[in-house]
This record gives sequence, structure tokens and C-alpha cells, in this order.
Amino acid sequence: MYHNFEKNEGLNMKIETTRRFSFIETRLLYGGGITARELGDMFGLSRQAAQGIITRYTTLHPDNIKRHLSKRCQVAGENFKSKYIRNNVRYFLDHLRGQTLSAYFLQDVEWSEEIIVEEVATGIKPKINIDATHKILLGLFNKQPIYTEYRSKKNYSARILSPHVIIFARNRYLVRCYCHSKMAYLDFSLSRFRYTKLLTKEEWVPGTEDKEWHEYIELRYMPNPKLPPEIQKVIQEDYMLNDDESLLIHCRKAIAYYLKEEIESETIMSINKWVRAEE
Repeated sequence: MYHNFEKNEGLNMKIETTRRFSFIETRLLYGGGITARELGDMFGLSRQAAQGIITRYTTLHPDNIKRHLSKRCQVAGENFKSKYIRNNVRYFLDHLRGQTLSAYFLQDVEWSEEIIVEEVATGIKPKINIDATHKILLGLFNKQPIYTEYRSKKNYSARILSPHVIIFARNRYLVRCYCHSKMAYLDFSLSRFRYTKLLTKEEWVPGTEDKEWHEYIELRYMPNPKLPPEIQKVIQEDYMLNDDESLLIHCRKAIAYYLKEEIESETIMSINKWVRAEE
């Protein structure tokens, strides 16, 4: 088989450049500035090579970066507009959380060494069958069905499933699959899989016909009017509600159940925090 190594090498260089430029913008926007030494330490580069990357970024985006003489580093320009990251602090916090979670797996922390996001309630997640989950992931990656003995709330059942996507909801992992027995797309908790094996002669069913996964709906909630007015006001400010004081959520129809479950279980002073807005 012919491999275009030159093309692959060019693609890898483009990806590396984008990652380095993304790091530069992250430090400019959230870290107060960047030096060639910091960039070099991050990516294992010499100071000269790192300085070359900063110079290239400056050439491409001169309004985004300037030299701060007293700090002896590069800082964000007055007209800074990110080109490689999203200028959204919520996404940045999610990124930091993702980096912290990745460190549990990779035993390494990359861009978030200075800011660690502590994950609460990690110790009370349901236990997961390692061997069964390994088979499920193999089936997902390789588009291969599985046979499993699944523990539902009522009993055990033997099922053939075609796994499609992992869902994380209410502090637990689920896998959405096509169930060959029910002839329907359903969600299964990873903690309830028992004996599981990959199947080689059964045909994998794709998720193209999973209508609820591909359909999007809107959920609308309002602060509970039974709450004290001052608390309703805080909720409005926290969530920057719409002009009609409602919280509008755009989501897949397949996961609306989990969002409703989470939103409608929140309480303040034993009073539900949210109520469904009237259509």
C-alpha cells in the first residue's frame, strides 16, 4: 500500500503549529502573557525555536500581540481577537477541567499545571466492569456488535447490541446502542454490563436511523416563583436568562430525559429551583 509520507508530515506540522499558536493565545488571553522559555518548556523546544514561533505568530497576527518591556514578555494587544481558540471563558474552564481529568489517565497535566480544577464526587461514580467496558469500546471503535448479559433494575437479560456513543449524565457513564432484541436505540448504564463478548458474525447496525439522536428540541425553564424574590434574582443573574426570564436549552431529543432529570432535581431550601415554562 502506498503511503504519502510527505503529505502526512505536512499535516502533522500544521497540527503542531496550530497547537503552539493555541497555547500562545491561551497564555495571552488568560495567563497575562508568554515568553519564549514558557513556550519552549511546554513543547520541548529550544528558546531560539520557540522565539521563532512567537515571531511567526506576530507576523501573521500583529494586532494580537505586543512586547511588554517591564514584564519582559509578550502580552495581548488592545485589539486582540483569537484565531485558534474560542474567546469564551466557559469553554476555557471546561478545557481546564478536561485537562485535569486527562491527567488521571495520562498521568500528566499539560496546559493547566498552574490551575487545577478539582472534580467533586469522583469517588461516588458507579463501579464499571473493566472487561465488559473494554469490549464495548472495541465494538464502538471497530463498529462491531457485542453480546452481553445486562443487569436491568428488574432482572438479567441477554442482549445483542451495536454500540454508538458514550454519554455522561448524572455522574454516570452510559452507552447508546441499537438493541437487536428490542429493535430500538436505547441507553445502557456501563455499570450494569456483566459478561460481554464481541461478535464476528452478527451485522453491526449504524446509528443513521436513530431519529431521537439526530433530532434537536428545546427545553424551557423558569426560576420557581415559590422561591424568595431575591433568590429568583440571583438565579436570573447567574444564568443570564432570556428577556422573558426563561432558561432555554437546545439539546438532542435522546438526552433530554437526563437534562430534565438533572434540572428538575435541583432544590433550594427544599423548593425546586426550576419549573417548566409554559409554552
